[in-house]
Amino acid sequence: DPCASVSCVAPSQCHAAGTCVLGQCHHDLSPDGTGCNDGNFRTVEDACRAGTCLGVDKCGPEVYAKCLAEAGPCMRWLTCDRYTGSCMQHPVPAGTGCDDEDPKTISDVCQGLTCAGTEACASGLFCDATSTTCEASAPSDARPAK
Repeated sequence: DPCASVSCVAPSQCHAAGTCVLGQCHHDLSPDGTGCNDGNFRTVEDACRAGTCLGVDKCGPEVYAKCLAEAGPCMRWLTCDRYTGSCMQHPVPAGTGCDDEDPKTISDVCQGLTCAGTEACASGLFCDATSTTCEASAPSDARPAK
């Protein structure tokens, strides 16, 4: 018997144990969708597809590019949840200086992921529309301080 000493072990997670015919092993593919492990820690939902174990990378470069585009001045670093593909921004320490891009504020600092400053003019004064100059009476282009 040519198959007496032949052991037909599955060559991969996506193949069934084989059967010996005339001393040669023949392996069927595992059904598509059969769970497996592709060995890549970045991927999830690993499954056999046409005899190959493939996972899904939910945190690929395009996801990071999108997250970076949405990041603000108070982000220290970015991580991605490999199971959901959700980006998580990690803030700089509270009180870190930033620019809230509002010319009417001063002393801008980060609180969490938000950059905010305080109004340059005290309550009851008016801010000049083109600078942080404070006026006791409202010039025509001024707005009240918060």
